[in-house]
Amino acid sequence: PMLYLYAFSPAGIGAGVTGVADAPVHAVGAPGLYAVVSEAPTGRLRPQRRHLAAHQHVLNELALRSDVLPASFG
Repeated sequence: PMLYLYAFSPAGIGAGVTGVADAPVHAVGAPGLYAVVSEAPTGRLRPQRRHLAAHQHVLNELALRSDVLPASFG
């Protein structure tokens, strides 16, 4: 499946958060560097308010848990 990227982090964070299209967020990678992702929605992802808000919500939640390098929307 295609993945939607929210951020990179040195910690495997993301569990318990839902992101774009209400997909569960999780981390993939190895100790020291993880990509925080969710399954990408099918079709074209448009910059609608609900998608932008979901992306920002995930970034805010991640920032509370660890250092993150955020990815831009889409």
